[in-house]
Amino acid sequence: MKKVNPISAEKFNKVINSKKNKVFSEQDFFSYFFPNIEKVADLAIGHYFWFIGSRKDSKIIAVSENIHQLTPFSEKEWTNGDAYFFANLFHPDDKNHVLSAFIFALELAEKLPHEKQKNCRVNIYGRMLDANKEYQWRLIQFPGYYFDGNGIVESSWIMLTDISHLHLENQAMITFFDGNNIENQYFKVMTDQTLTPLKIPKISKREHEILLLTSKGLNSPEIAEKLSISYHTVENHKRNLRIKTNTKTSAELISFAFRNNIF
Repeated sequence: MKKVNPISAEKFNKVINSKKNKVFSEQDFFSYFFPNIEKVADLAIGHYFWFIGSRKDSKIIAVSENIHQLTPFSEKEWTNGDAYFFANLFHPDDKNHVLSAFIFALELAEKLPHEKQKNCRVNIYGRMLDANKEYQWRLIQFPGYYFDGNGIVESSWIMLTDISHLHLENQAMITFFDGNNIENQYFKVMTDQTLTPLKIPKISKREHEILLLTSKGLNSPEIAEKLSISYHTVENHKRNLRIKTNTKTSAELISFAFRNNIF
């Protein structure tokens, strides 16, 4: 069990700015992430937007064009937004947990061996303001980091997906995947400020692909076509997933996946 203390927006801002005096690379972060941003639809399980944050400037340097459709602020208002701007988008009951999970994930990524760093993945769940200034559940993912030669994160590409249609517990959560998807670590931010490892069944890469496509609403024939496998293979994987998760239907399976932070 790992201890994590909720942090204020002030503390969050301090950590984000802690590397401001380091010598940064001359990398154009938007150009670095852009090839994968073009493929972002493959990662999405609902309506989404994204932004890129730079620790060099301690600000948001680029955002998706649709950001005004899913948040109360325009593209112009998001661009150059600082740590306080980001922090204040979250529900008061979730904000300190989300910020602590954000920093926890950042520190975990920087501790990984260099060969794993570029492939690490983080998911955080919390309630965030939508375009109508109402709090809705968002899945916050970090599809990409830019590390310097010493393994320090200089920039993050962050993707936020609307998952308000799902029934989640009123509690922020975090999942951290190591660089090779071999030793996945799952944590839940508890009310006593501990990150408690979750007991999650071992799920193969193919099972995870099928789970993701099922969450997007694809049925078995569509998944089979998408993955170029047979219908019966898809059904066998689904059956194995239901056995592993002790669920009876696809709806229960998807609910389990979100409730236990598998995506």
